[in-house]
Amino acid sequence: VSLFFAVSSHAATIWATSVVDYDLGASSTDPSRIDPNNALGSPNGSFLSLGHDGQVGTGGWAIFDFDSLFDTSALVIETTNGNPNNWKEYADVYVSSDSSPNAFTLVASINNFSGAIDIDLSAFAGNPFRYLKIVDTTFDNSGHAGDGFDVDAVGVAPVPEPGTMILLGFGLMGLVGLGRKKFQK
Repeated sequence: VSLFFAVSSHAATIWATSVVDYDLGASSTDPSRIDPNNALGSPNGSFLSLGHDGQVGTGGWAIFDFDSLFDTSALVIETTNGNPNNWKEYADVYVSSDSSPNAFTLVASINNFSGAIDIDLSAFAGNPFRYLKIVDTTFDNSGHAGDGFDVDAVGVAPVPEPGTMILLGFGLMGLVGLGRKKFQK
């Protein structure tokens, strides 16, 4: 039974460990909002603003590294001060096994209407990824220049390692064996 619980604990979220490339976009220059380190690790309330100036194609972007492979899901934690309906922000999410800016595949278009955004990557599974890129796509035709999509944290579910799968198999066989033993008594 203890093998099963040990294996389950490895399925925890892996949070981004570094920002390998970043473009500020066209607006915010507030030092507390443009530090890429704000978006690393687990959610903590500090954030990285990707920036936009109300024009399509002028949003900033960041490429996150996880020091681990992932292929099933991602989680983006967005922070909006005040009511998100007053500050509607949008972003596209891409994944890749290569950190070069042109190697990415679009997997989702997201918004800031809910703080935690789950992204299902199962349709793209089969090629484990290591990098996730978020690109601000906010368009505000009111002339408001905001700081764009604000990233508090980015996490992924790791690809199970072969050794982990073997341990899981042994753990499940042990549980089946215990169940049969109890059933036969």
